[in-house]
Amino acid sequence: TQAKGGKGKGKVGLREGDGLEEVVRATEADTLLVLTSEGRAYAVNAAKVPPPNASGYGTAIAQVLGTMSNVPMVALVPLGTPAQAAAEAAALEAAAEEGEEVQAEKPYAGRCLLMLTRNGGIKKTPLTPSLFKLSKAGSALIKVEEGDAVGWAATCSPGDCVLVATSTGRVLLFPTDTLRAAGRGAGPIKGIKLGAGQEVVGMTLVPRALVPSLAADPGASEGEEEAGEQVDAGSGPWVLMVTAEGKGKRVPLSVFSVQRRGNAGVYGTRPKDGDSLAVVRMVRPGEEVVLGTARGKVSRLALESVPVYSKSAVGNKLISISPGDVVQAVAVVPSRDKGEGAASDSETEAAVEQGDGAADAGSGGVDWDAMMKA
Repeated sequence: TQAKGGKGKGKVGLREGDGLEEVVRATEADTLLVLTSEGRAYAVNAAKVPPPNASGYGTAIAQVLGTMSNVPMVALVPLGTPAQAAAEAAALEAAAEEGEEVQAEKPYAGRCLLMLTRNGGIKKTPLTPSLFKLSKAGSALIKVEEGDAVGWAATCSPGDCVLVATSTGRVLLFPTDTLRAAGRGAGPIKGIKLGAGQEVVGMTLVPRALVPSLAADPGASEGEEEAGEQVDAGSGPWVLMVTAEGKGKRVPLSVFSVQRRGNAGVYGTRPKDGDSLAVVRMVRPGEEVVLGTARGKVSRLALESVPVYSKSAVGNKLISISPGDVVQAVAVVPSRDKGEGAASDSETEAAVEQGDGAADAGSGGVDWDAMMKA
């Protein structure tokens, strides 16, 4: 890890005109779902993504996928392993045989793929085992209108909530259950209302187990805090917010309340003039944060070094940004501890299933950081 406010290190080699787009954590046994801005999806085994060469340059994602597509790849989603998908599908079939009603559109184990567009549209589609074995031609998962584009994607389960954020610092938290699971040919519906000059900058999922900890009164979400107020850190989790100029903070998740989909949301941060919110993530105790800029600078910070502020504050400088550069990606490295603040049960079980070498970066079936470039 590095000190907060440092310049970071150029760990990701970038060619002229290229930029860091996304950083995710996966295991070599996982299947990675890659989505394009047009909503087309491709699947690849994580072990087939080669490490960077001596100069730090990665391999073109189109080459890894074996496709000639020149459409920008915008989202990289770890789906887990085919064995996990098969087990969940078998559990669903067993439930059907016992007389439980299973809708034709229902995904296995209730899991879905959530997709968010840059104009604020959102769609939930069943996460079926067929996504693990897509052909090289891929498959269209969402119908995107002209002038819009897919920007983010994640898997969700029944009872989860999604937090959508805009460039002006407004956020909207609503249940994913309010979204009907639609087929692959359907388009998005309104997720968040955008004002003049606003654009969507990302989303983060809030697991069902954490929903009861959210604030109960939506009316207590704005206007009651002094600017710059530092608050009690609590025990987490928090919503991490980082601006394009590298300023960031943590806000306790418990101060946010669930609202109705399609609203404009409330302010989660208030960027200064000339700056804008760049990314949001939900974080837990013991985790680390990796900040990536458009020019390939990468800085890894201990989460404890990021201050906890009220929603009306901007935050402190987390990484020094060179002129013309901006923060473009933030990845969260899960804690390996088994105590409070550790990674979720699903993450822990996935690591155990990989064998004793799961926590060793030098052995097979290990955890590693898969990086995708635009």
